[in-house]
Amino acid sequence: MCPVVCIKKEAAPPLCVEVPEGKSLLAALERRCNRDVAAGCRGGGCGVCRVRVLSGTFRRKAMSKTHINEDDLRSGVMLACRVFPESDMEITAEPPVTRNPFGTNITA
Repeated sequence: MCPVVCIKKEAAPPLCVEVPEGKSLLAALERRCNRDVAAGCRGGGCGVCRVRVLSGTFRRKAMSKTHINEDDLRSGVMLACRVFPESDMEITAEPPVTRNPFGTNITA
């Protein structure tokens, strides 16, 4: 049975999607035509598909430190294109952040 990932939303019921084995969270969301999580390059290079993992287990591929730093990782922020669920999960969508060379963040 495939893991089920639910996107928690403030003013709406959660949207849940099954994620087939070997597929990224972003690929499963796009298959359902979901627009809650933005998509960009689909390979971890742009940092657009940020999500916060609230619960569940997953495997993750390498993520650019330009887009996901150690503080992000500690707080559960990942790139959906690099997350491969291994159990049911709960997530929230995060706004994309652009990190400039001076060390400050610009929320898109």
